[in-house]
Amino acid sequence: MTKNLHLWAIPLLPLVGAAINGLLGRRFKNAMVSAIALLFTAASFAWAAWAVWSAWPGSGIALPHIETLGTWITGRQFLCAIRFLS
Repeated sequence: MTKNLHLWAIPLLPLVGAAINGLLGRRFKNAMVSAIALLFTAASFAWAAWAVWSAWPGSGIALPHIETLGTWITGRQFLCAIRFLS
């Protein structure tokens, strides 16, 4: 059975931080806005480092590891899926 690394969270975390700063940034002090930006970026890096550590050779995960989130466009002989590759 393939382990799910939830690779979608890596690009999503900085986007969440940017959304928080974009929507609520005027209410926060400048130091708080900087802390939110750094926190979500560091969380994304930590998640990526954990994914690399989990997919290290010998861990039981076949490389390349592909996670498919869904299908975007389908045609007769065409399929465009939303995938993350590690």
